[in-house]
Amino acid sequence: MIKERIVYYDGSQWYDGWQGPMIHSEKERNTWTTVIIKEGVEVIPYRTFYGCKNLRKVIMPNSVKRIGAWAFAYCTRLSSIKWSENIELIENLAFYYCMSLQQVKIPSQCKDIRDSAFEECHDLTLFEVAQSTSLGERVINNTNLLRLSPFDKNEDKAALKEWIKHRHDECSLHQLCTANDPQICLISQHIEENGIESALKQDDIGLKPLDCLLINSNTSMDLINDYILHLLQHKKL
Repeated sequence: MIKERIVYYDGSQWYDGWQGPMIHSEKERNTWTTVIIKEGVEVIPYRTFYGCKNLRKVIMPNSVKRIGAWAFAYCTRLSSIKWSENIELIENLAFYYCMSLQQVKIPSQCKDIRDSAFEECHDLTLFEVAQSTSLGERVINNTNLLRLSPFDKNEDKAALKEWIKHRHDECSLHQLCTANDPQICLISQHIEENGIESALKQDDIGLKPLDCLLINSNTSMDLINDYILHLLQHKKL
C-alpha cells in the first residue's frame, strides 16, 4: 500500500547511485510527503531520499548524528525539517536543489557542514549555524540569502563564512524568531525588556523579526497572531 507518510526505521541504504531505488519504486517514492525517521537511527545514508519530488516534511529524532551525501538532494518541495539536536555532520550535497527550503537553523552540536550541502536551495533566506560549526565551500551558493548578502560567490570565502555565523549576533530578537521551537513567551519578554523598537530592527539583509517568524517553518499561526497582537498593542506594526 502506498502511503504519504513513510517511516525510515533502520539506517539501511534505499537508493543506489547507479541502479536507482533499491527498495521502493520511483512511483512510490514520489507519493511521500512526510518522512519520519525512527528513534535509534544514527545515519541517513547516501541518496536515501534523493529526488523524492513531493516530499515536504522531514522529522528526525535526536538519535540522528549524520546525514549522508545527496541524502535529500532534489527534494524540490521540501520546506520543513525537524532537526536532531545531536546532528554532528551534514555531508556534501545533502540538501542540494531543495529549492523550497526557506529557513534552516542547524543545532549547535553540528561540527561540520560540507561542500554544497545547501547549494541551489533557491528560496533559502534564513540560515543559522553555531560559531563552532565548520563550513565547507559553496554551502549556500545560488540561494536567496547569498543574493541578498553583501557578498557574491567570487568574493572572500572566509569572510562569507564568518558573516553567516555572526550576522545575527547583534539581533537577539531575530535569533528568537528563527529558533527551531520559537516561544511567544520569550519573544514577548524580549520586547518588554528591550523596547518595542527591537521588533522594528532590520538585520543586514532587511528582515525584521516578524519576517523571520513568517519564513520560519516551525512557527504556528497562533504564535504569529499573538506576535502581531503584541505589536498592535504597542501600535508599532
